[in-house]
Amino acid sequence: MIKRLIQALLHVAFLVMRPLTMGVRGICYDAASNSILLVKHTYSRGWTLPGGGVEVGESMEAALRRELKEEVGLLCKDVRVLVVYHNKMISKRDHVVLYSIESWTEQGGHELPKLEIADMQWFAPDNLPADLTPCTRYAVEIIRSLSNV
Repeated sequence: MIKRLIQALLHVAFLVMRPLTMGVRGICYDAASNSILLVKHTYSRGWTLPGGGVEVGESMEAALRRELKEEVGLLCKDVRVLVVYHNKMISKRDHVVLYSIESWTEQGGHELPKLEIADMQWFAPDNLPADLTPCTRYAVEIIRSLSNV
C-alpha cells in the first residue's frame, strides 16, 4: 500500500516537473508462433507493450533497447519506428514512439524485475487479453492498420 502511494506521488511530481514526456513502446511479433509480447506492470492495471520513459540525454532508440532488455530480457537487433502519437491518457504532455522490433535475441538467465514487471506473456493477435490498457489497444489498432498482424 505504501509502495503504491509513493509511486503515485513520484508520478505526480514527475508530471509537474517535466514540461514534456517521451515514452517508447515496442511491438515484438513472433511470426513462428503468431504471437505478440505483452507485459503487466506492478504500478498500473492491464496488459501493455513493453517499454518505458526516455531518460534525459538518451535517444529514443537507446531507451527502447534499454527498456526491453531490463523488462523482458530481449536484446533488440533491428527496430523501426511505426508511429509517434500523443498519449492524452497519461498527460497533456506525453508522447510515445511505437517501434516494430523486427528481430531480437533472448538474454539468457533474465529474471523479471519484481518491482516493475508483474507478468509477461505472448498472446495471439486474435486472442489478446480483455484488460489491455487503452494506449496498448490504440497501438494494436495502429499496428493492424499498418501490417497483417
